[in-house]
Amino acid sequence: TDWKMPNGALDVITNGAGAEAGGRAAGSAPYEFVQVPGPNGQPMVISKARAVGGAFEGQSPDDAAYAGAVAKDDAVRFEGILKGGDSARAMESSLRRMSTLLDGLNTGRLTPAGRELASMATSFGIEVDPSWGNIEAADAIANKLALDYMGGSLGAGFSNADRDFVRTLTPQVAQTPQGRKLLIDFGIKKAQRDQEIARMAREYLKRLGRLDRQDASGQNFYDYLDAWAEQNPLVPPRR
Repeated sequence: TDWKMPNGALDVITNGAGAEAGGRAAGSAPYEFVQVPGPNGQPMVISKARAVGGAFEGQSPDDAAYAGAVAKDDAVRFEGILKGGDSARAMESSLRRMSTLLDGLNTGRLTPAGRELASMATSFGIEVDPSWGNIEAADAIANKLALDYMGGSLGAGFSNADRDFVRTLTPQVAQTPQGRKLLIDFGIKKAQRDQEIARMAREYLKRLGRLDRQDASGQNFYDYLDAWAEQNPLVPPRR
C-alpha cells in the first residue's frame, strides 16, 4: 500500500508525479532523473545513471566539487534529523514522567520522591543542590526548558505559530504550576514532532534517495515539510 504523510502531507510523492517517477526508478535507475549544476552554471536534469556522486561526464571540476559538497551536507542533515528523532524518544518519556510527578505534587495526590526529581534534573544537565526540595527541582527543570526554548531555534518542521509561541516565553513562566505544565506539554509535543520528522525523512529517502532531491513537481523534502508544518502547528496561531 502507498505510504502517506499525516494529514495528507507529501501526498504528491505517493499519489502524484513524484510517485510515478519514484516507481520507475525503483525498477530501473536510468529512469530516475536528478538535477545537477550544468557546465554553464545553470541547473540541468539528467538520469541517475549518468550521475555519479552528484557529478557527471562533461561537468566542470568546480561544479562537480560543489555538487559533491551539497550531497555531503544533505547526508549530514539527514543524520542530524535521525539523531534528533532518537533523542526525542527519551525526552518524551522523561517529560511524561515529570508531568505525572508534578501533577501529583500540585494536587496533593502524590508526594514524588525528591531523589527522582533530582535525578531527572541531572539528566537535563542541571547541577542539583542537595538542599533542594521537590518544588525547587521542578522549578529548575522547567526553567531549563524555558531557557532552551528561548535560546534555541525550532528549525524545520515547525510552524511560524510555534516560533511565535517560543518568543513569548520568559523565565518567569517556569515559576508557576500552570507555567510548568505549559512548558512540559510543549516539550512533549516538540519531542513527538521531532520523531515524526525523522520518520518522514526516512520515508522520503526511501522514495527519492536524497532529502534535497526534487520530485517531478519540483519540490524536495524540505519544501513539503515546511508546508506541512504550517498546516499542522503545535500551538494554535494567535488570532
